[in-house]
Amino acid sequence: QELSLVEDIQETFSTARAFVIEGIRGGFDANARKTFGTKVNNMLGSTLSAANTNSLGRYIFAGGKSNTVPFDTTVDGTGKITAVNYKGDSKDIAYQIGEGIDLKVNKPGSEVYMDNKVFERLISIRDAFDNNDVAALQSELAKLDKMETDIFQVVGDFGTKLDQVNLIENRHTDTKIRLEQMRSHDEDADIGEMITKLQIQETVLQAALAVGSRITRFSLVNFL
Repeated sequence: QELSLVEDIQETFSTARAFVIEGIRGGFDANARKTFGTKVNNMLGSTLSAANTNSLGRYIFAGGKSNTVPFDTTVDGTGKITAVNYKGDSKDIAYQIGEGIDLKVNKPGSEVYMDNKVFERLISIRDAFDNNDVAALQSELAKLDKMETDIFQVVGDFGTKLDQVNLIENRHTDTKIRLEQMRSHDEDADIGEMITKLQIQETVLQAALAVGSRITRFSLVNFL
């Protein structure tokens, strides 16, 4: 899985926005809009599945409740999803990546999906298509504009974390080089121990690097 799940949300709503624009235009009848509704419903299912991604026995969007499936659904008599419910929590998971520096490496599903009304928007767009409701589609288009900005901010948060990790990693690399040089001259009996500790910190840094999955093409599942 090369693209981050947050980036997938962006792509999903870019497609949904294109559908809404097409559906608002004249020349579409109820059956044509119903076809768009089916496509959006499929996107809803795919987004829900991604939100419940499990890696190595842990649900990556469940916050601190990583053994709990984070999202379940309410369905109508036809089996169509009418609401998505969050079962995780909002707990942050942080790694120490430097002296006195903790970095939050997770984004709970409550922040990514619920605060941004990801499922709510997809359900509303689908229903507008199914009901052949052009006015509702126009309303959804305005809401999508704001939502895309909010999702972009989430992606930006990952980028900021990556910048911070890269800065610390560069410092660790410089320090390691200096320590290796000192050890080669037998200048300090404790150099070996210091290098061992530094290598442990580097392992933590590599885990934290996965926060930048969108930019480096790592997956979110790599660090949990």
